[in-house]
Amino acid sequence: MPEGTYQHVARARSARGVLALAATWGCALLLLLGLGALPVITLVLFVAGIPLAYDLIRDRQSQFEISPDTLSWEVPNGSGEVALASVVQAHLTFRLDLSAKLGLRLTDGRLITVPLSCLPGPHRLERALLDRNIKVVRGRQPLG
Repeated sequence: MPEGTYQHVARARSARGVLALAATWGCALLLLLGLGALPVITLVLFVAGIPLAYDLIRDRQSQFEISPDTLSWEVPNGSGEVALASVVQAHLTFRLDLSAKLGLRLTDGRLITVPLSCLPGPHRLERALLDRNIKVVRGRQPLG
């Protein structure tokens, strides 16, 4: 890794993922066995947990990196790379779950949204962008 590179790797197999799956399926079992809920309701909860269980088994990884020249990301369904020189500003939009979406406004006017699954926590992300002299705007992303 070159000098001055910031790198974040997110793994699907985490304590938070296991806890979310256990809570979802535990709630379904409680509803079915403890409260006598309709099996259709509990089936919906079990089915809702299947994608998370699949990700936990596969342990999919996502990566976000800011090198001295580029900002890049890699997620299970794609990847992208942007030259830092072409980034005019970064837009951080905070969500209710305390994460943040990242949109990059480029010199040619395009707005690129970085996949949420590869991003670090919002405060680390903002610090990494500011350390590379990228202007950060908080709040709503501009349309376009």
